[in-house]
Amino acid sequence: MLDAEHEADQLPASTETVLAPQGKVRLIDLIEEELLLALPLVPLHEHERADEGGHESAAAPVQRPFERLGELLKRQR
Repeated sequence: MLDAEHEADQLPASTETVLAPQGKVRLIDLIEEELLLALPLVPLHEHERADEGGHESAAAPVQRPFERLGELLKRQR
């Protein structure tokens, strides 16, 4: 635990540090940091969706709200 960020420069790079002003650390902050570090950087299954039972469900229909916008703009001219 460190009181200030500049103290981390004196430690080896392999050492995991925690900023603890006044010698206190909030447990919720540590848990939040560990959870964020455990998340993947990108979605692992971008196109797959599963229901609660773990089975693949039918993909939702693709909505294209501006698909016919070009036609409508041409009609107004």
